[in-house]
Amino acid sequence: MKVLIFMKESDLRPAGGPAGFCYNIFQEVKRNNIEEIVFLPSDDNKKVKQINFYRKIIRHFPKWLNSLQIAYRRKRDYQKMIDNPEIYNIDFSDYDAIHFHSTISLFKYRRNLECYNGKIILTTHSPVPQHLEVYEELPTRLEKKIYKKFYSTLDQIDKYAFEKADYVIFPCEEAEESYIKNWAQYQSIHNDLVQNGKLVYIPTGIIPKKIMCSREEIYKKYLFKECDLLISYVGRHNEVKGYDLLQKMAGQLWKTHRNFQFVICGKESPMKGLSDERWTEIGWTNDSQSVIAASDVFVLPNRETYFDIIMLEVLSCGKLVIASRTGGNKYFEKIGVKGVFLYDKIEEAIEIIERISNMTVEERRKLEQNNKEVFNTYFTVDKYVNTYVKFLYSIKDK
Repeated sequence: MKVLIFMKESDLRPAGGPAGFCYNIFQEVKRNNIEEIVFLPSDDNKKVKQINFYRKIIRHFPKWLNSLQIAYRRKRDYQKMIDNPEIYNIDFSDYDAIHFHSTISLFKYRRNLECYNGKIILTTHSPVPQHLEVYEELPTRLEKKIYKKFYSTLDQIDKYAFEKADYVIFPCEEAEESYIKNWAQYQSIHNDLVQNGKLVYIPTGIIPKKIMCSREEIYKKYLFKECDLLISYVGRHNEVKGYDLLQKMAGQLWKTHRNFQFVICGKESPMKGLSDERWTEIGWTNDSQSVIAASDVFVLPNRETYFDIIMLEVLSCGKLVIASRTGGNKYFEKIGVKGVFLYDKIEEAIEIIERISNMTVEERRKLEQNNKEVFNTYFTVDKYVNTYVKFLYSIKDK
């Protein structure tokens, strides 16, 4: 059995999304010399340097021109993909299965799949159907207005990918919630997948992050004052991730709890942080796990949720989580994780934060330990890969 995971080794990194998901698999495959699973070879250095050089140039454009440039290039690339499917320069027939990790990559190289007789597997990672996500990621309202009509046609990419796949893997049923809610065609697609035995659930697994700095070192590094509660967040600063909702929580909490501190990791774009000494923006960091471990509680305020890798990272650090009752977050409530608290409204989240702030040290430690135990029982990368390999052999001769 030989399976190609359609991700370049050079694109893998310890982050969220498909790149982070596949990074964890790659490390486990390499550690255990699992010969059944291979990845696409890395880009040559010349190509990577050309891309990086172009990115450096456009940074110096005026902000409005830079935004228009980005939006125009994206539209051009999607139109090209629709009009002229590309051919990848490898022989797909060498593999028993090809596993795509985005609907876009499956659609882009659909010509390679025309005569392919192996199994086509699809896993999506976007919190909403990908055609909606790429539209929401346009830089400003101007670009969204200009290109709204064009982007409304891109659901054909998602539809093609789901229908072309022999198997679709989701981490859990709850991860499909935003697809059903935000894309009218998905309920019919889901029903067809179930009816034909093509829908598979395998919970995500990750390598636990190594905590590099102690709480004391983090406090000293970022000049934190001792506070009643240190609340952390790691992720993109946009509406889908609920970054603005987190800011509303802070504003309401500070009315009665002036000594609550927020520490935020991730690029400060497109939304900016609050101008308050109790709100610290660290920016992108390769040691977000130490920040999480130094905090008292982590907030995951997504409006839409797939199955966030950051949730698993927080559990592996043994920290309490307050998360919106959306999508994949509901899975943790279903399996009874005691240190994960879900909420429906901001007011409920604030009540949970207040309740945690009033807990004794012993009460918190007990819940934190439960989170670690849950992670080690269900969400390590070796458990995912073992289940995944069994799945691959189960479909080999079907």
